[in-house]
Amino acid sequence: MKKIALFFTLFICLISSGAFALEEAVLESSEDIMYCYADGSCVPVGNDNPLVSEPTGKMATYSTLPPTLTLTQLNFVVKNTSGQFLSNRCVGVPVTLTTITGGQTTTEQYIFWSMPTDVLGKISVVLARSGITNTCNGTTYKMTFTTSGLSVTTPINNWPMGCCQITLTCGITFCYSAPNINGYAECLCNKLDKIFRCLGIGAASWSPGYKCNYQTGLCEGGTLIELSRFEAHPLNKAVRIEWSTEAEINSGWFNILRSEAPDGQYAVINTSPIVARGSAFEGKVYEFVDTTVRNRKTYYYKLEEITLDGESTMYGPVSATPSFLSGFFK
Repeated sequence: MKKIALFFTLFICLISSGAFALEEAVLESSEDIMYCYADGSCVPVGNDNPLVSEPTGKMATYSTLPPTLTLTQLNFVVKNTSGQFLSNRCVGVPVTLTTITGGQTTTEQYIFWSMPTDVLGKISVVLARSGITNTCNGTTYKMTFTTSGLSVTTPINNWPMGCCQITLTCGITFCYSAPNINGYAECLCNKLDKIFRCLGIGAASWSPGYKCNYQTGLCEGGTLIELSRFEAHPLNKAVRIEWSTEAEINSGWFNILRSEAPDGQYAVINTSPIVARGSAFEGKVYEFVDTTVRNRKTYYYKLEEITLDGESTMYGPVSATPSFLSGFFK
């Protein structure tokens, strides 16, 4: 599945070397997906845009003026010069932020790191056109990016993560997750907030440790794991519990809870916490064997995930009925 990172920046292109082949990113296609106007209204371009349903606002229907903001989706693939597609690659994009106040110009240079590419080496990026400029209360803000001098790197597991929540005045919300290396992603989100407020079309806010849910367009806290599998397998006088994650952010440990009824009272059965071993870029496979059960009796299990902040989220239940014959079909 393509990851969508929403921001005012073009990510991804080339550089970084492998053992025998250079790595590069190739732009496969691009398209404008949304026009936003001064009254906060936004109009989707085409009928397949996943970000919005029905636009609101007067200018969405009758304006002949150019849009205040145009969002464009760029679809990239990262591969090496041998033609091999590369997953799990983050791309650094040079971004320039310029602020002019009272005739004084301040220029800030950043490298914004993208989220990693998927298993096909692909990532989609939604951005505003480079060079967007607006003036509010005597202060001019300008954001530009360049496709020259971009870098590709393999992400580091302990990179700090965060989520930028964008809310438009017409009611549309969307977000993006990003590694917050040297605080760059947070700074860019804060600049984005100033530009959106300057345009009068919305606001943005940064949430450290949170993750973007691209289905809802919201930054989510608490449980930040992507659980892809949670199963219970019967054995002879035992039950094997298995679960897999695709990504883990701020996750501390897991507990296994058991009950003798699906809606009954559940109790923790692991004697020590099951430490989370994944990261924002990599999931893990876990297993726990419950040997305190009897054959021919059904047991129900829940998985509890505890974040480093102490917040808890439950998954399940799943069930299994151990039996003598189950021992032959492990």
